[in-house]
Amino acid sequence: MGDKKIDELIKSINVMRSQMDSFGKQQKDFGKQIADLKTELSKTVQLKYDSCVRKINRVEKKVDNALMNERKVTKVIVNGVPFKSKENLAQIFSSLSSKLGYTVTPDARIYRFKGENINRSIVIEFPNEFYKEEFFNRHLKVAKDLKLSLLPGFEGSDDRIYIQHDITALQYRVNKCAMDFLKAGVVVKVRIIHGAVGIKFKSDENFSFFTTPDELAAEAKKLKDVQPVLLD
Repeated sequence: MGDKKIDELIKSINVMRSQMDSFGKQQKDFGKQIADLKTELSKTVQLKYDSCVRKINRVEKKVDNALMNERKVTKVIVNGVPFKSKENLAQIFSSLSSKLGYTVTPDARIYRFKGENINRSIVIEFPNEFYKEEFFNRHLKVAKDLKLSLLPGFEGSDDRIYIQHDITALQYRVNKCAMDFLKAGVVVKVRIIHGAVGIKFKSDENFSFFTTPDELAAEAKKLKDVQPVLLD
């Protein structure tokens, strides 16, 4: 074999080595790209998963709040009636009902909240929401005249008796925020509707409902340039 032929073979071998090195580098680069894609895909999937979990948690929280509201829609709370030993809650309810114009005391379950406070609130639980609303609306007409002196054993007392809807702690905070905006003129009407705080702004025909005070404050901020109410 001549020197020329040998040189050509060596040259061919070197070209093949170069091609193999290039292929190896391409393969390595391709492997890195695959690894990067896997990492990016993993991050994207994790972000999507985390987002779904947050959405599910929000939905579950709303469902829990709705169920809690549902358990309270047939109840009203009576405050301002001091506890007395051997008190007769049925008689207290009968006296209140008579003041509200009932000739026959409505069917209801009456009890005090459990707790260490001796003067804890009285709960009146009606068979359904309709009877509760009727009782509450009657009370609104004479609310300022509901005095402790109406009840046996409290004759002569001018202390007020207060009746309110039984709502969840979160809706109570929404209601407090709404009342602050009502005083500021941002909200024109606040009403408890099916256990939730209904809020009507100046431009609204219908009531709006908010899950948290922050949601209400954000909406009020959008409608009018006011500082959100600072919440406890």
